[in-house]
Amino acid sequence: MLRRTLTLPGAVEESLRQAVGYDLDRLTPFKSDELYYDAVVASRDAARGTIAVDFAAVRRPVVDAAMAHVAAWGADVSGVTPDDPSSATPSRLNLVPD
Repeated sequence: MLRRTLTLPGAVEESLRQAVGYDLDRLTPFKSDELYYDAVVASRDAARGTIAVDFAAVRRPVVDAAMAHVAAWGADVSGVTPDDPSSATPSRLNLVPD
């Protein structure tokens, strides 16, 4: 999994996921069709007109295998996050395919 904080123009906030999707080839060493990814606004800097974005991406086979493993137990997957599930603050990132 790759995770990083991005600084982007505030104007992309309304279509954040789409905007980040356009740059996946630049942000990761993988092609966009090889990844599941998500991005959420972590903070805003109104003075500079920018947003800090929490970004995570993982190769599809990793998520697909984990989801198949859980499905074999009879469970439904509602989210795959890059954070420790015991964390006091739940992750807002969700790497589950749409």
